[in-house]
Amino acid sequence: MKKKWALLVAASMILSTLLTGCGSGEEVKLPETDGEQTTQSTESEVSTSQMGEETTLVFWSIGLKLKDDSGIKMPEELAANRYIAKFEEDHPGVKVEVIDQPVDGIHDLFKAANVSEEGPDVIGLWSGTATNEYQDYLLALDEYMTEDEMNMYTGINLCKKDFKEDGEIIALPYNVTTYNIFYNKEYFDKAGIVELPTTFEGLLAVCEQLKAADIQPFLIGDSSGESTTWVTSEFMIDQVGTEKIVDFGTQALPFSCEEYKKSLETWCGLFGQDYTNKDFATLSAWDSIQRFVTGEGAMNINGSWAIGEMEPIMGENLGTFKIPAISGDAPYADYIVSQPGANVSVTTYSDNKELAVEFIKYMTSAEFEGEAHLDTGDLPANNQVDVSIITNPISQTAYSWVKENKAGIGYDSVISVEAANELYKLAPTMISGKLTPDELMQKLGSIQ
Repeated sequence: MKKKWALLVAASMILSTLLTGCGSGEEVKLPETDGEQTTQSTESEVSTSQMGEETTLVFWSIGLKLKDDSGIKMPEELAANRYIAKFEEDHPGVKVEVIDQPVDGIHDLFKAANVSEEGPDVIGLWSGTATNEYQDYLLALDEYMTEDEMNMYTGINLCKKDFKEDGEIIALPYNVTTYNIFYNKEYFDKAGIVELPTTFEGLLAVCEQLKAADIQPFLIGDSSGESTTWVTSEFMIDQVGTEKIVDFGTQALPFSCEEYKKSLETWCGLFGQDYTNKDFATLSAWDSIQRFVTGEGAMNINGSWAIGEMEPIMGENLGTFKIPAISGDAPYADYIVSQPGANVSVTTYSDNKELAVEFIKYMTSAEFEGEAHLDTGDLPANNQVDVSIITNPISQTAYSWVKENKAGIGYDSVISVEAANELYKLAPTMISGKLTPDELMQKLGSIQ
């Protein structure tokens, strides 16, 4: 959300405190490593070693797992911390100062930092507009990458300026996500459901079968518009395709377009038929996971990030399928929404650009993303990852969708932050029948 210039300048004055790990950001202490050091050094390594000085890369991080809230793994066991420490080991005289920034506060802090150009060398951000709005302050990486490296990442277009095929790369992705419908196999068997639905009409038929078997079809959590956004993003891709979706919310594809109206109206058709839990508009997507895994509802709408929460509890009883197409005759009915969830960039004002670029390549390498998958369950964006490391059957299924290379961007990643926030706020009201799709479209159009 836009802040007044005076607020940005004032906020920039506190950056020196933040960069030391005080205030909102938390400096992460990295473990020492005892692995073998590499014998070759880059020019920057040689210069720092010869001078006896330490070069510091300041890294503001979101999107990496730097601590395990469950307490199962110690910080030094997590891939992110191990690889940061290994980078320092491989680059004598270099220290990476990691500040794990709060998700809710990092944007205001980064805006302020950009005013004074006293921000980090490296920054992790959520992918999409949350990164693209800072494109003037993020280093174009193309000249630092080989052609093979540019083609190494799934969903790289979301990390380019304005999401265009020919746009400059301004970030490298940590991971890639899918939108999923998860289902309880036992309930499907009890209702006699043999074929998984591929269209929304087929999904409604499945709901009828489950309802007839006295099984609640869906457990939905949409208090922040999550399910609405995921499903209607799929419907929009089905109709307009992967290239045109990046224009959504502009004159080329306005919120008032017929495709969006059809998407919203079709989605609203699920409600009011006793197919869902009564509290769908007040329950969060995260809390819906907790109730779904205990047997409430036959289906749940979420994403690949939820697999690690569901599978350990449900085991072989958990299944998944793609969000069905809006209709079988939609031009892109066989496409899905799949995109990076978080990415990492170098700032234009970093004093150590080449070293910083080397660092973000390190932290998005096939080796790192493969090991990070074991910590988080996130699907790797680097397509050079050894896929044998993905052993969870549900993750394997989701990753197979990604490898089909028929995927587009969720529209909330390309519209303005203000419009996206309004969508998240109003979606529960719409599916509750208190706001029409036309009224929602008008409100979004007044913002963009």
